Amino acid sequence: MHNKDERFPYEQEFRTFKIRRDNVLIKTADDYCNKLALFFEELRQSNVIFNRTDDVTKISVSDIDNYFYSLSSVVSPRTYNNIHKVINQYYRFLLVQKRLNVPPLIW
Repeated sequence: MHNKDERFPYEQEFRTFKIRRDNVLIKTADDYCNKLALFFEELRQSNVIFNRTDDVTKISVSDIDNYFYSLSSVVSPRTYNNIHKVINQYYRFLLVQKRLNVPPLIW
């Protein structure tokens, strides 16, 4: 389980992973975490099981598809792609760190 003070599962581990392993700037890692916090807050509102457990394995492909569908009508294509990239990086982190056995979807 992750730290309850985090805005989303494994937030600090992800931030450290991006800084140390991927050599991103601290400001960039913080920006990624902010985007992910918004993503997970939206999922908490739409997925009761995830909201109760904070378990990333409870997030379905449908949940992610619905998020991106709603996002597509309120942000620019560039912002949409940036958010998409960050979420992909987060799931890559989960796989590399053995937090997920398989990716939830193929992009």
